[in-house]
Amino acid sequence: MNFTNYLSNLNDVLIYLSIPIFAIIFSSIIFRLVALNSHSKSMIQHFSAGIVFAALAVELIPELYNTPFKIQLIIGYIIGTTLMLIIQKVFHNNHSHSNKSIVSLLIAVAIDIFIDGLLVGISFAISVEKGLIISIALSLELLFLVLSVDASLQKAGKSFMSIVLTNIGFAVLAFSGSALGLTFLNTSKSIIVLITSFGTAALLYLVTEELLKDAHEEKETTTSTAMFFLGFLIILLLK
Repeated sequence: MNFTNYLSNLNDVLIYLSIPIFAIIFSSIIFRLVALNSHSKSMIQHFSAGIVFAALAVELIPELYNTPFKIQLIIGYIIGTTLMLIIQKVFHNNHSHSNKSIVSLLIAVAIDIFIDGLLVGISFAISVEKGLIISIALSLELLFLVLSVDASLQKAGKSFMSIVLTNIGFAVLAFSGSALGLTFLNTSKSIIVLITSFGTAALLYLVTEELLKDAHEEKETTTSTAMFFLGFLIILLLK
C-alpha cells in the first residue's frame, strides 16, 4: 500500500480510531470527578471483560476458521502469547507504590496500550465492521485500565497535572499503535492470519489475566458476574 492510499484510508477511519483516545482522555475527567469503590470497579471490569471476550469470539476467531495458513496461525499465536507472558513476568509482579514499581507499571501499561491500539488498527485492516467492534470493546478496557493507573499514580504522590500528561502520552501510544496496525490494510491473506492469531492470543491474555483477574480481587456477587454476560450480549446484539 502506497503512502497516499494509506493516508486516505487513515482519514476514512480516523473517527473510529479516535474512540480509544477519547476513552483514555475521558478517564482523566472521571478520575477527577468520580470516586469508584472496589465493588463498582469489579462490576465494570466484568462488563468490559464480557465485551472484549465477545468481540474476540465474534470478530477475530472466525477469521481463523478453516484457514489453510496453519503455520502462520501457530506462529502468530505463539508470538502473541509469549509477548504477553514476558510483559507479565517483567512488569506486573511488583504491586507496591515505590518509584521503581511505578516506572515498571507505566512501562507495562504503555506496552499494553500500544498493543491495544495495534489490535484496533489490525481489526480495521480486516474490515471496518470488525474494527468498530474491537475499537468499542478495547476502549472500555482502556478507560478502566487507565483509571486504575491514575489511582496508583495518585497513591504515589503524583499531581493531577502529571496524571493528565501521562494519560495524554497513553493516548498518543494508542493512536500510534492503531496507525501501525492499519498499515496491514490490503496485505496478503497469510499475513492477516498471522496478525489475527497474534491479536487473539493478546486479547485472551487481556481478558483472563488482567480484567477478570483484577475483578476477582473483589468478593464476587451475582450482580458483578451478571455484568460479564451483559457485556457479551451487547456485542452479540451489535453484530
